Amino acid sequence: MRKFSYDTAVRGQEISKEDYYEQLNMLPPISIRGGQGWGGGFQISEPRSHVEDLRTGRWRGLYATFTCSSGHYYFQGYNFAGEVDSRPYIREPEERS
Repeated sequence: MRKFSYDTAVRGQEISKEDYYEQLNMLPPISIRGGQGWGGGFQISEPRSHVEDLRTGRWRGLYATFTCSSGHYYFQGYNFAGEVDSRPYIREPEERS
């Protein structure tokens, strides 16, 4: 398995246990809602960007998200704090020219 890189990572990509724990130890984690502490999953506590949440109309941070299940470790893309799949609720900012 190759070393995890944000430049090439895709949602749902399996990563190594070492990469999972490296990310966990980077900054204080955000626990995933419904998970069992960081053992079920976590997010890095510094947002990558901010986008509009279509449920509330408010701008919220997107956080790198990682999960663990049955000894397998995954990168789950960028999501709102405490969530694993925020895609249906994200409005990406429009490009300005």
